[in-house]
Amino acid sequence: MSNMKLDQMIESSLLPEKSKQILNEVLMVEFGGDWNLLLKDMECEAAKNEEYEVAAEIRDYLIKYN
Repeated sequence: MSNMKLDQMIESSLLPEKSKQILNEVLMVEFGGDWNLLLKDMECEAAKNEEYEVAAEIRDYLIKYN
């Protein structure tokens, strides 16, 4: 696991340290630090896995805060 600086939101979360490191690496490496891209990907995955309520919550969040 790299020692890159944690995103402020991740750092302030109550997640265990290892989970923070993993989430931060995914956010930074896979999504270039763009939370919107990460959330859009999560929305698509939720819909693909028929987790429609989760997908709708993410969609609504993205609409509200963008």
